[in-house]
Amino acid sequence: MRSVVQSAKVMEKSLLQSVIDYIPANIAFIHYPEMEIGLMNAGFKKLLNGSDLDDHLADLPDSVRKRIIYALTNACYSNEVHIESELPIIILTGESGYCTLYAVPHSQTELGNVMAIAVDVTSLVNGRKNVEEFAKTIDLERDRLATVLEITPMAIMMADEVGNITLANNAFKAFTELEVKDVYDLISKLEGRWPNTGLRVKRNEWPIMRALRGERIYDQLMDIRKKNGELRTVICSACPIAIMDGTRGAIIAFSDITNQREAEEEAIRAKGDMELYLDLLTHNVNNLNAGAKGYLELLLKNDDLDDKTRHYASSSRDLMADIARLIENVRKLQRAEAESLHRSSMDVNMVIEDVVSSHLNNHTRDIKITFNPAGESLVFGNALLRDVFDNIVENAIKHSGGVVEVEIISGRFMTEGKEFVRIDITDTGPGISDKMKSVLFNRMQRGRTSASGHGLGLYLAKTVLEMFGARIWADDRIPGDHSRGARFIVLLPAADSGH
Repeated sequence: MRSVVQSAKVMEKSLLQSVIDYIPANIAFIHYPEMEIGLMNAGFKKLLNGSDLDDHLADLPDSVRKRIIYALTNACYSNEVHIESELPIIILTGESGYCTLYAVPHSQTELGNVMAIAVDVTSLVNGRKNVEEFAKTIDLERDRLATVLEITPMAIMMADEVGNITLANNAFKAFTELEVKDVYDLISKLEGRWPNTGLRVKRNEWPIMRALRGERIYDQLMDIRKKNGELRTVICSACPIAIMDGTRGAIIAFSDITNQREAEEEAIRAKGDMELYLDLLTHNVNNLNAGAKGYLELLLKNDDLDDKTRHYASSSRDLMADIARLIENVRKLQRAEAESLHRSSMDVNMVIEDVVSSHLNNHTRDIKITFNPAGESLVFGNALLRDVFDNIVENAIKHSGGVVEVEIISGRFMTEGKEFVRIDITDTGPGISDKMKSVLFNRMQRGRTSASGHGLGLYLAKTVLEMFGARIWADDRIPGDHSRGARFIVLLPAADSGH
């Protein structure tokens, strides 16, 4: 009979062993307080890593060991399940992990009076810690965003999908001076008008309302009458807040540009007044200049004039021509910016040939101008380009004494990975000192010699060229010796280079 009972117990133990081996937890039946294991599955064996229970507990930190002993003691003497959550352990890979220990009283004392179930919760604990770290990061970023929103001068407001205001920074509150809870109440207390028509902005036209409908609005100008009755101009943008499957609200940001707009309008008025005064001045001066020049021309036709009087009259006539040229240059500067927008492809060689021909035919001085073009040289420009080269050539002639020799060469030129048309204009005049080179193209710079000049020729050339994306600078005709003549270099972006 005893053998039958023993055989049954062996079978029961074997069956229990089979059951716990298939359970995905570390299970052991422990004789407490002897700390002997009556039965355990493969998972618990791995947890012990070849040592007995006492030795394994001895290797654990004191705080962890005390929690395990406390759980086993409670289960043994109180006959109740005791749980110790998230016990720090060292897993087989040598890495830190966590397990939750369930100490369950067991009535079949042959195997042990406490069943210990250790469930690996490492991934759960690490996952929760990651979530907690992520939450801390989100909180930190939220605090940073809140700080940025509060210090930015731009007014910012956010609303949820039903229009409740969820965020409004200090700039927004200061502008509206209103205590409202939703966008509908806000709009009802503000008066908005379209700047171009003066018509009142309807409720469904306000940018925040359009954004709540899923629209995106960029740089919308509006006039808004504030609580104190003051009308302010704002530029605003708004967009929906889209999360996953739909709109979850909207955000609007705007800046008060009233002062800026008033300054721009004042600048436009001032520019208009300046242009009117300049037109009146140049028109009247030109008329007076033309009359004076006419009288001088009549005087010079008188054969009875002595040499001294003829010299004075001729010099005065030339001065009148300089005055006319100055007025013309002022007018060109006035329209240069507007006309620079109107450009087309043109052959700069043909422009230079026209300039050369004009100077050879109209100058009374002994001048020699040669032009050596190297093939077709297409650039983007307009009629002002002729004035550029006319001023450069005129500058070379004016500041040269005796026989004037001017050489012009054009050709393709590569620099900084871009293709240009390069024009070199050299003369045999007195040259330009290094000190003068640095200020030569400044406004109202008189020139490189004592020769009379109106100070706008080279400045006009530089201004126009920069509007075309071109460059100009002065150098020595013979490198290192400025006294043997000057060289002006112009780089114009080639029309077929993709500039």
